Amino acid sequence: MIDGDLSVSIDKKYGLNELAGNITCDYTRFRKELIRAQEAQTKLIVLIEEPIITEVSQVHDWINWRKKEWDECKRFNGLFRMRQLHLNPNYPPVNGSDLMRRMVTIGDKYSVQWQFTPKAECGKKIIEILSEKH
Repeated sequence: MIDGDLSVSIDKKYGLNELAGNITCDYTRFRKELIRAQEAQTKLIVLIEEPIITEVSQVHDWINWRKKEWDECKRFNGLFRMRQLHLNPNYPPVNGSDLMRRMVTIGDKYSVQWQFTPKAECGKKIIEILSEKH
């Protein structure tokens, strides 16, 4: 956010995998962040570094490589392999359609705006967002 201006805040994610982790196994912490922004009447924009995706509806077709690995580990009872891949057996990774559905629900409930940008343009996008009149 711009120093002293609480009207807009940007939460940058390094990709949909990070966001998926926030929405599943780290949801309690993430929800508190959403509530704090809402209570402060701060417009929260989650900026996700993704080279191809430009809008939430495209998340439906996203393929989560962690989901493929998790399914394979479960099929072959590979708990050791899950740990090697930093997969939590208690929180199965989400697929694109589940993630999109959760993003829409969170967006509606907490007035979160989802935006996407390629990594190389992330800094420029942040300046652009913070320079806009909200």
